[in-house]
Order: sequence, then structure tokens, then C-alpha cells
Amino acid sequence: MSRSKAQLQYLKVEPSQSFVDKQWEQLNEVITLIQTRTKCTLTFQNIYMCCYHLVKNRRGEELYNQVRKHIVDQVTTYCEPLKQVPEESFLRKLNHIFKEHQEVMLKIRDVLIYLDSSKLANMTPVYDLGMKIFTDELLCKVDINDRIRHSLLRIVSQVRQGEQTEKPILRETADMLLAVGGGSSKRKAYEDVFERVFLEDTIRHYEEYMRKLLESQNFELVISQIARTFTEEKDMTESCMDKNTSIQVQHRLCKVLIENHLGEILNLEFNGLKTLISQNNIQGLQKVYKTLVRVEDASEKLSKEVENALLRDGQGLLPAHDDGCNSPVAAIKFVTAVITIKKRYDNILKTAFDDNTFFRKALLSGYSNIINSSKNFPELLSIYIDDRLRKGEKDMSEAELDEIFDICIQIFRLTEDKDIFEHYYKSNLSKRLLGSKSVSDHAERNMIGRLKSECGTSFTYKLEGMFKDMKLSDDAMTVFAKKHPGNPWGYEFSVRVLTSGNWVWDRSAKCNIPPVLRPAMDKFTEFYCTEKHRGRVLTWNPAASMMDIDGWFDGFKKKHTLVCSMYQGIILLAFNGAPSGILTMSELLELTGIPETHLKRSLFSLHHGKYKLLQKLPKEGTEDRYMVEDKFTSKYTRLKIPQVSLKEASVSAKQATRASVEIDRRYEIEACIVRVMKSRKRLDHSSLLLEVVQQVSNRFSPAPQLLKRCVEHLLDRDYLSRDEEHRNVYHYVP
Repeated sequence: MSRSKAQLQYLKVEPSQSFVDKQWEQLNEVITLIQTRTKCTLTFQNIYMCCYHLVKNRRGEELYNQVRKHIVDQVTTYCEPLKQVPEESFLRKLNHIFKEHQEVMLKIRDVLIYLDSSKLANMTPVYDLGMKIFTDELLCKVDINDRIRHSLLRIVSQVRQGEQTEKPILRETADMLLAVGGGSSKRKAYEDVFERVFLEDTIRHYEEYMRKLLESQNFELVISQIARTFTEEKDMTESCMDKNTSIQVQHRLCKVLIENHLGEILNLEFNGLKTLISQNNIQGLQKVYKTLVRVEDASEKLSKEVENALLRDGQGLLPAHDDGCNSPVAAIKFVTAVITIKKRYDNILKTAFDDNTFFRKALLSGYSNIINSSKNFPELLSIYIDDRLRKGEKDMSEAELDEIFDICIQIFRLTEDKDIFEHYYKSNLSKRLLGSKSVSDHAERNMIGRLKSECGTSFTYKLEGMFKDMKLSDDAMTVFAKKHPGNPWGYEFSVRVLTSGNWVWDRSAKCNIPPVLRPAMDKFTEFYCTEKHRGRVLTWNPAASMMDIDGWFDGFKKKHTLVCSMYQGIILLAFNGAPSGILTMSELLELTGIPETHLKRSLFSLHHGKYKLLQKLPKEGTEDRYMVEDKFTSKYTRLKIPQVSLKEASVSAKQATRASVEIDRRYEIEACIVRVMKSRKRLDHSSLLLEVVQQVSNRFSPAPQLLKRCVEHLLDRDYLSRDEEHRNVYHYVP
């Protein structure tokens, strides 16, 4: 069996007025029954057909107007009873009325669905029409409108005071105000009735709140209350209001609580930012950052305060260590303090300030100011690294040593005078290598590799050459030992052949070589300059040489092996030939041939150092006199005699180093000027200096006077020439 489908056919005939009236009467009855919540006896198909016939016969607009009148009449009946409702029940009653109205409009929309689908010109959908009428005829009535606002603001005030009982009413009313809107003006009723006055009230409330809060002068309390306010307002607005309202409230709170008072907040002293930083209160600083960073320029101002705190901590280190003192203890103490401060502030940056760009730049600026405020910092840093490379791996793991190298490179990166650091680092490295005091080649090459990555090959070329020299020297000594087996000189003899350009050495160092050493030295010179290499010249450097001497003390009862510098050894050997056992300063100068500065330093180490091997006698006339301390005793057989630095010698060496560095800088600047001019051919004075400074700034910061002198020197030597018309313009001379 097959089933046939019923089809409705519309006959296009002009209906009579009585037919139209009958259709409307049926719809009118249905709408009235819906509004009074009475059961209807008509089927949905009958009701639908009534609407269908009216619309199809061009009576849709008339039907729409009749429905509109019905809704207006119904909503009007709500007003008077609502005005009589007490304040505490007003919003509940309003929401109840709205829910009933919403249910009614949903049913009316269903029975008039064909009217909506016809899309007559300028006709609002039936449901939206009902919402609009509810807004215009009820919510926007002045007396009703005022009561809604007053009741909502009263609940908001209660919630801000901690009373949460009426929060559901706030949410329900906000939803109602949003629901009555439609189309492009969905939020209009919500904005007009509530949101606008709520935002204005919020600003007034928190302006007064901040005025009272700032009177406490307690930074920690102010930050805590501001953070709490943001959290509470966000919780209230997100749970009870529109999302857009929550965003607007947060924006207004940023302005009222932070932006308008940022300077006052940061200047609060009690439990202020300085206290939090000094106490290393990470949790407190994190709270400050997350609270204030909501404002656009807060990060910049807050980072400036953190930089000032860093500078105050750093300035406390400088007076005690910026006096030109280069003692290892002072250098290590100062650099350790700088590293400690840097680690502390780096930890604050990462954990409290989320590695914010403003804070990172501020701290880098602060570190740079602290480091470069000390004119001796490159030397002090090199001494600190020298100490780590001598003793570091004995007490620390490789990972811990790598961490120290990392932070030393970070500090080195901020150092302006990198060429001075290079000079002292090379000097210290030469002492470690020649004295076999380096912890390991791996550690040394690790540090040099980091310097190479930071500054390039030219910076570490000579440092790498020093390791090459050590390897070649070992190979040469192996061949020399095979040619002279059996220790023919009666003592062990070892030589390091060093490339003069790679090592720091005193070219003025000289002395009278003891006869006992001369045969071995002559044999090695012959071997190296004739057999191994032809055309090379060896220059012996006694200032960097070491000796082991056997000495008898306490009436030749006790023997000690003295590990000392060659100068110290030659001085001690000179007393073997003294008839009276006493030598004056002039006699020592003649016998040893050691320069007076080096002689005084070595004598001081022997009579005033750790081991007092010489005795300084009262002056005879104007000369100091010395003799061997025969009663010297020690529980150790092998004694390492330290070299004591005289203050005058240290100052002189420092001045010589600075002078040498200045000469090197002049050569480097002149070479840079020639390279720039050869490339550019023609440049004005300012552009030339700017480009030169940019190229040499990775090694040092050149003084303007030095730049000017270098330019003038090149003009005098015809590397450059001035323009005939513009005297501040230079030309390259090929």
C-alpha cells in the first residue's frame, strides 16, 4: 500500500471583510489565551492557517499592528503593580515579570511564525518586538528605570563590602537587560539602564578609596589592596555582568588606582620598593610587578626604580676598592660582590619581573654603570678569573666552574676597556703556564673559547699562541734531553722558548748569570739557533725564570730546598762569595746586575716575606746591609718563596701598563681611520669619528682628544688631506 501526502492549496480569491475579521478574532483569542496562560482549544494548524490567510491576502501589516497593540496593552498592566513592590523585592519581582513576558512572547512568536517568515518591509520580528515594547513601556519609564539603577548599585555596594547573598539577583537582572535588546542594539538597554551609571559609580567610589588608602603611606598595604580590588572586581563583573563590562571596569581601575597615582605609589617609603629589594622579597616584588604592570608606562617607571636600587647597592662597593689597589684579596672580594649582586638581581628579573624587556635593559644599564665606575675593574676581573683558574676546579665541579665563567663573560661584555682586560689576562695566563699553576688545559681553553666567541679571533690569537709555544717548547726540550743524556751539568735544566709577540715580558729585565748556569744555557742556545732553527735569536728572560736552590741553615745542620725566582736565587748565591757574609745594596747591584727596582722587590721578599731568609742590618752610612739568617728554621724541607709586590713597584707597573695600552690604542685607531677613509674616500670630521668609534667600541671607549690627535697625526704623515673649501672634510691620500 502506498500513502499519499496531503497538500494545502491556496486559492487566490479576494476575501471578504467578514472572513478577515473572523481570522483576526481567532488569532486575537489565541493571543489573549496565551497572555492569560489559558489552554487553547484550537489546533496549531488552525492557528497557523489563520495567520497564513491574513498574510497571503495582504493583511500582514494590519495583523502586525494588532499584535503590537496587544503586547503594549499587556506590558502596560505590569507598571502599576511593580511600583508598589518594596525595595528589597523589586528586582526579584521585575525578573519574574520578565520571565513570564519572555514565555508569552516565545509562544506568540510560534503561532505567528508565518508572519515573521514573510519579512514584510520595516517589520521587526515578533519576539524582538515584544522585547522592545517591554523596554520602552516598562524599563525606560523614569520611575522604574531609577529604581532598577538604585537597586543594582545597592547590590554592587554590598558585594564590594563582602556581602554575597544578592549576587544571583545582579546576574539575573543583567541577563534580563541584555535579553531585551535585539539586532545591532543588543546592549543598548543594558548600557542605558545600568552599565553607564555603574562605570561612573565605580570611578567615583575608587577615587575616594585611593585617596584614603594613600594616606596610610604604606607601600605594601597599597599594593596589596590594589591587587585585591582588581581580583574582586573581576570576579564580580565576570560572574554577574557582561564580559565587555568586565573589560571596561578593568581599564577604568587601571587609570583610577594606578595611572593617576603611580608616582605617589612608587615614592611611598614605608615597606616600599627599596625594602622589598633589599630583603630580596621575590613574592612581594612579583605582586608589585603584576599589580602595576597593567598600566602601559608602569614597567618603564618601575624598572627605573629597580635600576636606582641596583646602583645604590653597587655604589657601596666602590669606595673600598677603587683606590688603585690590585691585591688579589681585594680584587676577588670586589668581583665576588659584583657577581653576587648580579645573580640576585638576575634572579629578581626572571622570577619577579617575568624577564620583562624594560627591566632587562634597566639592569644591564645599572650593571654597566657599576662596572665602569671603577677604572681598575678590567684588572680586578682578570685577577678574579686568574684565581678561579688556579684554584677553581679543586673545590668546584666542572659545571660550577662553567657557571662562573658564564657570569664572568656576561660581566666582561659590559666592560668598556676590554683591551686593558686582555693585557692583564695575558699577563696572568703567562704566569700560570710558566709556573705550571693552571688547573688544567681544558679549563684554560674553555675560558679562551668563551672570549673568542665574545670578541672574535683577533682578541684571543695571542692567547692561543701561548699554548702553541708551550707545546713546541716541550717538543724542543725532549730532543735536547736526548742529545745530552745523564744530566751532564749536575742539575735539572728546562727551557721554555716563547714567541716574544705572544707573551707579556719585561724587555729591560737582565742580570749577571751565575757561572754554574752558563754551560747549560750556552748548549741550549747552540742547539736551538743552529741545529733546530737557523736565523732565530734567543733572548733570555731571567725575570720570568725559576730556580730550585739547596740551602743549609742553623749552622749547616738543616737543609732546605728553596723554590724561588731567578732573581731571588741569584741574590742568595751572591752571599756564598761574601767574605764577611754581609753585602750592601751597592755591592748586590754590582754582583747580581739586577735592575734596582727588581732588586729591591726581591730583597724585600727575602727579608720581610713569609720566609725570612735574609736579615736586614742597620744602615752603615746611607746604604742598607743584608746577611743570611743562619738561624732560620722551618718544619718543611721544600719551601716556596713568594714574591712580594712593593706598592711603588705596583704603581709603576700599572702606569707602564696604561702607557702601553694607550700606545696600542693609538695604533688601532689610526689603522681604523685609514681603513674607513680608504673605503669611503671622502668624509666629514663628525661622520669619520662616529664610524671609528663604532668599530673600536667592542674593545675600548676612545677619548675624543685621542681621536683628534690620531687624525692630526695622519694628516701630518699625508695619509689624509683636508678639503680646500671645507676644512672639516677629509680625503684619503692613496
